[in-house]
Amino acid sequence: MGLSCGWYLNGCKCGERVEKLINYQGDIRSLHEFNFDGVKIDGCGRQRNQTYYAQLMQESGKNYTIENCHWGDCTSSDDSSCPTQEWCPFNWYRTSGDINSGAMSWFENLQTTIKFQDYNAPLSQPGCWAYPDMLEVGRVAAPSSVASSFLTWNRAHFAAWCIVSAPLILGLDVTDAPALEAILDIIGNKEAIKVNQQWAGHPGMLVDNIIAPPTPYAPGGATIPSSSAGDFDVSGGGSIRSSRGDEMSSGAANIRTGNPGGTATIRIGTGIIGKGHKLATLTMQFRYVAGYTPPAGQTKHAPVVTIQLQDEATGKTVSTVFTSPPLGNFSYDHFTQYSPPVLVRAHNLDLDNDSPLVLAMVVQNNDRNLQIPVDDLAAGFDIKVTWDAAAAPKANQQVDATSGVFGAGQLWAKKQPGGASAALLINHGSQPINNYQVNLAMLNLTAASYNVTDVWNVTKPFTTTGNFQLTVAPYDSAFLLLTPS
Repeated sequence: MGLSCGWYLNGCKCGERVEKLINYQGDIRSLHEFNFDGVKIDGCGRQRNQTYYAQLMQESGKNYTIENCHWGDCTSSDDSSCPTQEWCPFNWYRTSGDINSGAMSWFENLQTTIKFQDYNAPLSQPGCWAYPDMLEVGRVAAPSSVASSFLTWNRAHFAAWCIVSAPLILGLDVTDAPALEAILDIIGNKEAIKVNQQWAGHPGMLVDNIIAPPTPYAPGGATIPSSSAGDFDVSGGGSIRSSRGDEMSSGAANIRTGNPGGTATIRIGTGIIGKGHKLATLTMQFRYVAGYTPPAGQTKHAPVVTIQLQDEATGKTVSTVFTSPPLGNFSYDHFTQYSPPVLVRAHNLDLDNDSPLVLAMVVQNNDRNLQIPVDDLAAGFDIKVTWDAAAAPKANQQVDATSGVFGAGQLWAKKQPGGASAALLINHGSQPINNYQVNLAMLNLTAASYNVTDVWNVTKPFTTTGNFQLTVAPYDSAFLLLTPS
């Protein structure tokens, strides 16, 4: 049929526990005998020496493509998922954990490529490509706060893999005709694929992080956005993944708080600003399921959640307004429902708010971790704040925070031949990015003028002699090719 076919080594369903040379040798002997063309080497078995595998393949007399699927784990040995300038016995390497069809999974995986994209000496390059896992185009759930964004958000995912030179490997059922029909214009876009395939000295990289302005003072109080995956910044081993849904949550975005023993920090929103005012009250709620139930006769210390207000600039804790009891009464493995809402009611805070404060949920996992649903079918975490009405704004101070950009997003770029560049502006927030200024100097573009082509709509090019503005709807992207005129 003219197809190339690869094989999957070290699968996790039947992981070998002891490293043996005979297993390395048998793997490659069988690979050759079965006439496979490539191999994916996962991280579950003990045969993880990439140099030895590549040596055996070379000695077999056949040229194979090799995917190193060790989940972005960087070590000093031959089992590393991370190349160096001198060592890369594989063709592409996983920079991340497994992707899924949740709304933010692909975007989180995209971030794992950044450390391999140094401007002067990138580690993603021809013959050794950084790979944030297979494409989920056609399967990515629309963030439910903007349900109409299914196609635009899937399109942004495809463009992101193009802009960072990731291998374009489809991850959907290609016999599902309706699903395939819906995305043919995306995965068959020749200009997008050309951006991915061309090499002009760099694989593509993050150029600018766009931060939404803080929630500003309002006389009657304000609501902090918390109903979309893009409203949360999760660190400390935590992540946002798809999981179980119910009447309050679509399941497209659940916050997982990392491994037992770890501490995850979940920053919510982009800060709160009330110049000349004191923050007075904070109310919110969240639900959870805890990690696996301890076996009979054993006890495990359940996770504890604290709610903090932190200085946005420094991350320093200004006030801890709530500490939960151990949260272990509702377990993932015996799931019947999420917990009832855990209510947080903090009054008389009296916190200076001249500088932005950010709301943070800090989860000490102890012996178990948590899943916290983003209740996107309800009101999210329903976070509301008020300021002291008795305080008057200080003289000559502006109360409202203003910005030319209202949403939150990222600008990525990849060099193209002939002094051209591709640029991708991704809006990963629930509000539009308005009038974002594309700075040609930031893209290292120095020609007198450029023809600008929209990759998604090549019939409407325009010419620019300097910086220009873009507006991008929530969960959408602008994918442009800038070519010297």
